[in-house]
Formats: sequence, structure tokens, C-alpha cells
Amino acid sequence: MAGSEFAGVRVSGYQELQRAFGKYDKDAKKALAFELRLVADSVRGEAERLASSEISRMTSAWSQMRVGITSKSVYVAPKKRGTKNPALRRSAFGTQLLDSVLYPALAANVDSVGRDLDSLLGRVGRANGF
Repeated sequence: MAGSEFAGVRVSGYQELQRAFGKYDKDAKKALAFELRLVADSVRGEAERLASSEISRMTSAWSQMRVGITSKSVYVAPKKRGTKNPALRRSAFGTQLLDSVLYPALAANVDSVGRDLDSLLGRVGRANGF
């Protein structure tokens, strides 16, 4: 699946939600980040599995993934962060990782991510009287 065909799961109002939690309570914002990591964990696990099986010469260090959270997005990326040694660099590795691992991992879990996000937002709303 080419990267341009599948860009991700978009949530309207995500930045506003982050901002509201930041103003409301630091503990609430931390709880939201924890819950968002749990939602993305299924994609992370699938990406780790695909990285080992789909990319030749993939080392275990590069197949390990992490979940990151910013004010604008939640993402899955390799734990390892590149090398400055030109001899160790692989041309087009980032594109291969996206097309062979990350996009398929999200596509395989898009329904569960949607359900989990819906459930999370419902719990957050009920807990805060919305």
C-alpha cells in the first residue's frame, strides 16, 4: 500500500482537546496521554511484527517501535533514531518502513483504533460531566 493511499486516522478537535486538558488539570492531561498510548499500542505491536517479517536484514533494534504524542498527533516510530555513520545508512529505508510496516500496521488496526478512540472520548466526557 503506497503512503499516499492511506494517511492515518484523523480526529477533529484533537488540539482543542489537548489544550482543554492542559488548562483543566495536569493529571487529567497525563491520563489522556496514557490512554492515547494504549490506543496506539495495537498499531505499535503490529508494526514491530511486520518490521521483523517484511524488511530484509532488519535488526531487532530497528524493529522495536515507540508511541509518541504531540499536541497535534499520536504516532508510531522506530525506537532507534538513525546513524551518523554513512556506511551504515540504508537508502530509502524510511519510505520502505512507511510502506511495508507502518501504513499496513495502521490499516490492519484502523477499526480497533476508531473504536478505542470513541470509547476513550466517551469515558473522558462522562468523567468530566459532558
